[in-house]
Amino acid sequence: MRIAKNEHGELVYCEVGKLLDNNQHYFCPKCGEPLILNTNQRQLQYFSHQANKYSSGETTQHKNGKIALSEWLKQAGYQTTLELTMENHEQRADVICEDAQTQIVVEYQCSPIPAKELTKRDKGYQNLGYQTLWILGENYYKQQQLNDTLAYCMLYHPHFEYFLVFLVENNLLLKTHLQLDQYTKKVHYQEIRLPLKKYQAKKMLDFLLSSKKGIPIKGDYRQEYFTKERKHQILLNTQEENRQFLLALYLAHIHLFDLPQICWQLPKYSVVFKSANYLWRGYIMMWLAEQSGNKISLGDVLDEVNRLIHTNRLRLYPTYQSKRLKKELQLFLKELKEQGIVKEIGHNHWIIKNNFEIKSEKW
Repeated sequence: MRIAKNEHGELVYCEVGKLLDNNQHYFCPKCGEPLILNTNQRQLQYFSHQANKYSSGETTQHKNGKIALSEWLKQAGYQTTLELTMENHEQRADVICEDAQTQIVVEYQCSPIPAKELTKRDKGYQNLGYQTLWILGENYYKQQQLNDTLAYCMLYHPHFEYFLVFLVENNLLLKTHLQLDQYTKKVHYQEIRLPLKKYQAKKMLDFLLSSKKGIPIKGDYRQEYFTKERKHQILLNTQEENRQFLLALYLAHIHLFDLPQICWQLPKYSVVFKSANYLWRGYIMMWLAEQSGNKISLGDVLDEVNRLIHTNRLRLYPTYQSKRLKKELQLFLKELKEQGIVKEIGHNHWIIKNNFEIKSEKW
């Protein structure tokens, strides 16, 4: 097959004279399973499905990693079991870790996997009374950009802020204080290396279990904005999602450059929306202009966002949580309040400024 989806859910094609990146992860557009990017003798690329995930095709990295994790946990006094088929007969856990108070599934994820499969597995373990810890392998450690799997496995702790956990060559590697790049989804971080031999499993498990999921990653770009050159690039962007946005602006008689500055605030991406931030902010600003002088609630804004999603104008990460989305919108409305565009009249209720409009000098 010569077509697949990349980590951002976009269709990519194997074309003559244009080589795809072997370091990226690709998925089947039909079933969502991971694909392998191959090259034949004529140097033409094509995709093929991976072997069954429970087959004997287990990689050496995965096998050695789960054994190392099991032994490490045993030394801390936990009872461990490798490759246990769960009671529902639908899942096989890499490592089961138990003591009198704890039942944990430790999943060591090395190969590409759709984010929806992670969600399905987590729910399955939870239904059986297990907590789940996801530790990522070397392929994920080498990833420089945020993808669905990394977003799903991201944790938060006040000491390290947003972080990810990897196991590479018997070392636990923590990428801490994660921040998104201004224009791309490249992640900047600090790194902590903890050899399994020297670090107590009990201490690490307590730390990981006390960490939380579901808090959006932020960058320190509050006063930074898109440059004029970056806005010009958007005008030339042929991606369908971008073209629909430019058409919506055109029909509303608004020029891209006349969108309020708040739409252009960096970072470009969040872990809630797969669409760039200027897209969903721009749509909301146009909607607010239509509702000028009216009262709105957070529910109204959520309804508008959901309408845009269902009409394929915006995209969310498949692993997003509703509280993440609500928090993102609340922060945006708080900034609009500070700029005098809306006035708060109650908890999650606002009134839009009379005669609010997006003025355009280009028409």
